[in-house]
Amino acid sequence: MKITSRKLLNRTGLIGIADRLLANSVCSKNTVVILGFWRSGTTYLLELLEQTLRARTVFEPFHEAVPAARKYHQDAQFLTPRGPVTQMYPYIPAHSDRSDLDQFLYSILTGQVSNRWTRRNRAPGNLLSTKLLVKLVRGNLIAGYLSRRFGVKIIMIVRHPAAVIASIIRSPGGDKALQAVLGDASFEQVLPGDSVHADHPELWPQIKIDNADVVSRIARIHALLHILPLSQNEGEEGKMHICTYEGLLLDQERELKRMNTFLAADPGETWSLKALKKPSSTTKAERIKISTQARCTGWKQELTADQIKNIDLVVSSAGGHYAELIRSIEVMGMGGHAQKT
Repeated sequence: MKITSRKLLNRTGLIGIADRLLANSVCSKNTVVILGFWRSGTTYLLELLEQTLRARTVFEPFHEAVPAARKYHQDAQFLTPRGPVTQMYPYIPAHSDRSDLDQFLYSILTGQVSNRWTRRNRAPGNLLSTKLLVKLVRGNLIAGYLSRRFGVKIIMIVRHPAAVIASIIRSPGGDKALQAVLGDASFEQVLPGDSVHADHPELWPQIKIDNADVVSRIARIHALLHILPLSQNEGEEGKMHICTYEGLLLDQERELKRMNTFLAADPGETWSLKALKKPSSTTKAERIKISTQARCTGWKQELTADQIKNIDLVVSSAGGHYAELIRSIEVMGMGGHAQKT
């Protein structure tokens, strides 16, 4: 019997068995890791590359739904409308020796970490592929280590922080979720800022915000989770490609040409035009038919002038490569210019 439904396939034991059997055929250096902040287009990029490269996918193996991941990462309990959720942002210095984690990370990069969560929405036609795509929205702070230790190819997708925040708020109960997630949480619960600051004091900007303003706090986290990997991309541990969500939608030819060069894709592999035009599986039904331009600049109408001003202040105070990248999105007309009040 041929199984073609993604959900049905995931519910069978066949896909897990296939993952284990194929593990020895997967070279971690050929694995592509997708990094990015949540609501930044990581799922869209995963599904685009899945169809283009005909690769198997590993969906968020650091998530709390993957029991094997829990003991390896710093946990922070957040309250959401669905109850307590553990968000994990592991930090591993690029040149450290973490042999205690290597086997676990290797098992992720070869597809051995496999359960219903990591296999969600996997394309049935790629069941036996030895090409692997791993999506890690919790992986920004280990990018340098993954590149240096395992030689993987990393793609980090960046979306304008105002668009990210508008997307979060737009979600059902989003406003309340923002308050619940960060209303009472200390900054140290969100990501290991002290450890990163100790290792990279020159990179860690003093972003002064009003801690009572949840939007500013989300913007700060967005900045800090990008500053380190962007700086590492300059050095020997780089091997990372930076693309923007807005670029994939508004300047596809340029972005795809750059990505093809980075991936050194086979000449016979072509980008799936169907996948390019199709919203990701995590897109809400009411957002499927909106225009491409609205996906990139709709936040200017959705956020208040004060919220946009606070986000803009965070970007400016973060400075460096991060601010340059966000400003380039704006200057190119992809994310629009932050409003001033």
